[in-house]
Amino acid sequence: MGSDPARDPDAQKDEQPAHLVWITRAFWLDRYPVTNAAYALFVADGGYDNPYLWTEGGWRWRTHQQNTDAPPVYDGFDAPDQPRVGLSRYEMIAYAKWRKAFLPTEAQWEYAARGPESLIYPWGNEYDLIRFNSERHIDKTTPVDRYPNGVSWCGAFDMVGNVWQMTADWYDVDYYKRLVQDDPQGVTFAEMRNGRTTWRGGRHVGSLIIRAATRIYSVHFERRGSDPGGGFRLSLVIPLPVDVDDRFDVDL
Repeated sequence: MGSDPARDPDAQKDEQPAHLVWITRAFWLDRYPVTNAAYALFVADGGYDNPYLWTEGGWRWRTHQQNTDAPPVYDGFDAPDQPRVGLSRYEMIAYAKWRKAFLPTEAQWEYAARGPESLIYPWGNEYDLIRFNSERHIDKTTPVDRYPNGVSWCGAFDMVGNVWQMTADWYDVDYYKRLVQDDPQGVTFAEMRNGRTTWRGGRHVGSLIIRAATRIYSVHFERRGSDPGGGFRLSLVIPLPVDVDDRFDVDL
């Protein structure tokens, strides 16, 4: 996990040092970011009216919104197969509970994006702008299955480009220096500064930030996004071993 500047000249301070991490339980990760169509099912099933699906703080946040329904989808970002953007962390977590899943940890996300060889990009170590949604293509999100030649080693789409993806971890620039080996989960809420939540993957921007190891943070995680560049995907820990040959049989 993380980056070695000797191997990757674009390695950022908050990705260092590169270090060995053990993920001790197998997990599924969504093949795609959550789409407008997928999120619409949660809304249609009464997700915004069921307090069971929300954290205590999330339900309090929801009831204080001027509009307690799902936020509107931005024009041009509203196709069923485009990523759902513009949500708060509270809404993502409520959707995750409805799905009986979770936001992935950074470790889970990075392993799915980079694999055991810690690739710089999901497809390898060479930058290739035709493998992901970059600003040189179109200034909006694209369908989540648009770039099959950019999938990661485990078959996950859009692990870079298209939208930033929120993780479960709170952000700290020096967290990797702690060298947490088993199932790292970021700093605690008490240690987290200024509402910083960690995002991975990048959106349609330049080559430096479009790397599978890139980490950024946003503040005020309770706000709905004013920039249609943030989405999410979910993970689910597997309680029992599964046949490796069956690992792609279910699209979460």
